Amino acid sequence: MLFTIHITSPRGSLLLSDLFFMDSLTELKRSLYFLDTGIKEGNLESTYSIQISRSEMTVVHANFQTIEKVQQFRSRIYERIIQKQYEYIAQNGD
Repeated sequence: MLFTIHITSPRGSLLLSDLFFMDSLTELKRSLYFLDTGIKEGNLESTYSIQISRSEMTVVHANFQTIEKVQQFRSRIYERIIQKQYEYIAQNGD
């Protein structure tokens, strides 16, 4: 399945937009479980946002107070994406 990641600033400016592949929605949620630690309540308008979508449907949405937290979670997301690519290469070989 093809997914889109968007990271936006508190002002709504797009900071990152990218596409990536996971086998299923279940795999995505299992791989990115750590995004559940984002802010759930309060003033969400003044937070950075990480949103992952597929086919016009948001499947993961997390908010964070600082850009440092967003960078930390972005790095973890990309570690999982890269790991998935290595697994795909290993399964399909040369």
